Amino acid sequence: MASTNLFHDKEYTTQLRRCVILGTPSESFWLQTIIEKYFSATFIIQAYHEIACLPPTDKTLLLLATDTFPGGLSQELITTVKKDLTPMLTVCLLEKIDPETEISLRASGLTFLGSYSFFMKNVEGIVGEFSMQMTGIHEVIVGNKYILKANESDPL
Repeated sequence: MASTNLFHDKEYTTQLRRCVILGTPSESFWLQTIIEKYFSATFIIQAYHEIACLPPTDKTLLLLATDTFPGGLSQELITTVKKDLTPMLTVCLLEKIDPETEISLRASGLTFLGSYSFFMKNVEGIVGEFSMQMTGIHEVIVGNKYILKANESDPL
């Protein structure tokens, strides 16, 4: 069976839908350019009321909250945004993580909380694992590329 690259095959990327980034456009643009290859649409939101402007038909699969969000991140904000967007995966990236902030943000039900550098070094593993769960396609890492199989027993 021929393998398919999930991130470049339109049949699969349309299933991945959108990523919503909470942060300022000027400080989150670089993150958007890296993450957008994994999703059919990415949006940067810098104010809570902008959520109402998102296309209603897209399913938010990744909520990516950053510490560049004006006014800062809080458990209440992330919980409210999660309730509105119902993302399948919620990632929070912070430049500095102190114990009090970590406890508060983790209470909002984050899938991942970490630094920008760790996330960027592991973005394919974090997002790739998630996409495998969403599509039912299993992935195999060969070098630095993902090779996908219909099921785990398929040969490469």
